[in-house]
Amino acid sequence: MRTRLIWAIAAFVAGFGVVPHGQQPAGGLDGGTIRTAIEQAGIPLAAVEVEPLAPGWTRVTIDLGPSALTGLEALTAQIIERTARLTSGGGHVEYRFLVGGVRLDQRLSSVATGRVGGQAVGVARRVVVGAGHGWYHHEPSGSWRLQRSYFWGIVEDLVNWDITHYLRNELIASNFDARPARNPDRLAGTGVSGRPRFEESAKYYIRDLGAPSSAWNSGADDYSKDINSRPFYANWLDAALLVSIHNNGGEGSGTESWYDTSNAFEADSRRLAEIVNRRVVAAIRQRYDPNWPDRGLRSCNGCHGENRLAARPAVIVEIAFMDTKSPDNDALHSEAFKQIVAQAIRDAIEEFTGPAPAGDVDGQARQDLSARAARDARFGTAADGSFGIDADWDPTYQLRWLDFDLAGGGRVRLYHARHRTEGTRFVGFWDPDTKQWSGWERA
Repeated sequence: MRTRLIWAIAAFVAGFGVVPHGQQPAGGLDGGTIRTAIEQAGIPLAAVEVEPLAPGWTRVTIDLGPSALTGLEALTAQIIERTARLTSGGGHVEYRFLVGGVRLDQRLSSVATGRVGGQAVGVARRVVVGAGHGWYHHEPSGSWRLQRSYFWGIVEDLVNWDITHYLRNELIASNFDARPARNPDRLAGTGVSGRPRFEESAKYYIRDLGAPSSAWNSGADDYSKDINSRPFYANWLDAALLVSIHNNGGEGSGTESWYDTSNAFEADSRRLAEIVNRRVVAAIRQRYDPNWPDRGLRSCNGCHGENRLAARPAVIVEIAFMDTKSPDNDALHSEAFKQIVAQAIRDAIEEFTGPAPAGDVDGQARQDLSARAARDARFGTAADGSFGIDADWDPTYQLRWLDFDLAGGGRVRLYHARHRTEGTRFVGFWDPDTKQWSGWERA
C-alpha cells in the first residue's frame, strides 16, 4: 500500500473532499456529494476526501469520527449502500474508513496468517462458497429474521442460496472440492429457526457440522457471528479460496466485486476479484443482456468481515441490485441468469487456480456423475458425504457413486464404472420414476 498525506486542514474545516488540481476521480466522484448522501441517512462524519490514485482508480476516505466505535460493519455497509449510485462509473473505487483518524482495520480484530511471500495457501482446489445472509436470531426482539428485505417478491438471502447452489454443482463437476457455508440441501428439514435449514444463515450449519466454536461463535450477536463464521470456516477447512455470493442494495445497477486491502492476501484477492468481475460481466453481456453495467472493483480496509477475516484469498461478488427493478431485479427472477452467473464464477475460479491435476480418478468420477445429473431436471444438489467407492466390485471395473436430491423429495444414486486398465468410464442409475435401470452411458 502506498502512503499519502490524506488529511488537508481545509478539507477537515470545510467538511468537503479535496481533489488535487487538474485531476478528476473515476466516475466523476465528488466528496461533497458523497458527504451529503451519507449525512442524509443521519450518519455524522468528521471528514470526507476523494482522491484519484491511477486512471480508473479512486480512493474515497471517510472519517466516521471518534464516537463511531460500535456496530462498525453495519455502519460502513450503510454508507456503502448510500453511496452506491454515486460510484457507478465502472472503475475501481477504494473505500478507506477511519474512526477518529485511526484506520478502521486497526480498530477491528484481524487474523494472523503465517504466510511467506507469494506461497499458495490451503488445500488445492478446495473452495468455500458462501451464500450471503439467511435467517438468524435477532436477540433484541427474541425473534427470527431474514437479514434483507423483499423486493418484487424475492429476497437476497434466498437468491444468494440459489446462485450458490448452481455454483457448487458447477465446481463439483469441474473437480473442485466445493464446500458451502450454508446448508446445501433443500430436503434437510426444519432448522432451529423453524424455517427450512437451507434458508438459515451460516452459523447454524457450520455449528451442526461439528466445527469448533471458534469457527461459528465469534461475535457480539448472531448477526455478527454469521458474518464471522464464513471466513473462520474457510480458515478451519484450510480452503484455498473463499468466494461469497451477494446481491446489492442502494438503487444502483450492475455487477461489482470486492476484496480487502488490510489482510495478508490483498494482491491475490484483487487478482481473483478482477477475474471474477470480468468473467461475470462478459457472460451476462454475451448470454443475457448486452448492456449489463460493469461497476468494476470495490475494496476497503476491513469493512467486510467475510474478506478481512479470511486467512486466504477472499472476494465478495455483488451480482445485481435487489432494489432496482430493471434490469437487475428482473434478472434475479430468472433461473437462466443465475446459472449463467454461476458458470462464469466457476470459469473465473478455474482461471485463477489453474487446471485440475492429472490422475485424480475420484475427482473425474465426481465430474462425470455431476455432469450426468445436470442433464436431468429431476436431479438437484449432490448430497454431502454420499460419495463412495468399491474398488473390488468387479475384476475389470471399479465402482463409484454419488447421491443427488430429487425434486419433490427423496434421493437417487448415480453409479460410475471405470475400466481398470483402459480408463473408459460409464454412468448409470435406477430411474426413480420408471423403477428401471437406465443402462450404462459412456461418460
